[in-house]
Amino acid sequence: MSRFLPFSAWKAIFLATAVVAYLFVLLTPRDPEYRLHIIETCAALVSLYFLFTVDNRKLTVRDAIVCGIVLIACVAGHFGLAVSGFALYLILTGQPASADRAAGIVMSAIAVRAVWAPIVLETFAPVLVRADASLVDHLLSLWNPAVHQDGAVVMSSTDFGIEVTMLCSSVHNISYAALCWVTITMMARKTWVARDLWVGAATMAAQVSINVVRLAIIASSSPLYDYWHDGTGKYWVKAAGTLAALAIATAGAHWAGRQPLFTPARPLTAG
Repeated sequence: MSRFLPFSAWKAIFLATAVVAYLFVLLTPRDPEYRLHIIETCAALVSLYFLFTVDNRKLTVRDAIVCGIVLIACVAGHFGLAVSGFALYLILTGQPASADRAAGIVMSAIAVRAVWAPIVLETFAPVLVRADASLVDHLLSLWNPAVHQDGAVVMSSTDFGIEVTMLCSSVHNISYAALCWVTITMMARKTWVARDLWVGAATMAAQVSINVVRLAIIASSSPLYDYWHDGTGKYWVKAAGTLAALAIATAGAHWAGRQPLFTPARPLTAG
C-alpha cells in the first residue's frame, strides 16, 4: 500500500461533514460584512487539508454519531452551533499537535468570525462603539481642540461629525485578524507556545489602531469622509488591515516558534 495518506473511513466521513458544514456557512444569507470572503475561504480549505492529512485515527461509533448530529443541525438551520460543536469535538478528541486538533482550532476561528462575532457585536454594541468613539476623540484632540464626544458620536466641528456604528467597530476587525493569526499559526506548527499570545495581541492591536486612525480621518471633514468611507479609500484601508494581519501573524509565527537566543550552559561532567 502507498505510504501517502490512506483514505480511511474516518477521513471520508469527517471531510464530508466539514464540507457540508462550511457550505451551509457559505450559502446562508447574512450581513455582507460577515460572509466568508477570500481569507475565510482559505482558512476553511486549510482546515479541510488538515483533516485530509490525518492518517492515524480510526472511525468510532462516537465519531459517526457526532458527524450525524452535526449534519442534522446544519439541515435544521443551526449551522453556527453545528460548526462550533464540530470544531470543539475535534479539539477535545485530537491528540496534541495533531492535524485533526489543528483543523478544529481553525474551524473554531471561522465559527467565531462568521457566527459569534456578530452576536457579540449586537449584544455589546453600545459599549463597543462608545469605546471606539472615545479612542477617536482622544486621537483627534491631539490636533483639534474643538472635537468632542457624545456617546457614539464624535464631532470634529460644530457642523460635522460621525456616529460609530456596529460595522465600524474595532471588534469587527479583531475577529478577522484573529482568524488570520490562528490559521497561519496552525500552518506553521500544529501547537501553541506562550509567545503566540503576544503575536495574537499584536495582530489585534494593529487592527484596532488602523480602525481608530480610519475613524479619526473620516471624522475630520466631509471630503475625507467621502473618500475614506464611501470612495476608493475604504479599499486601501481594507488592504492595509489584511496585509497587517497577514504580515504580523506570519512573522510572529516564525518568531514565536524560535528557541530562546540564550540557553543555559550545560554543566561539565567528568568522564
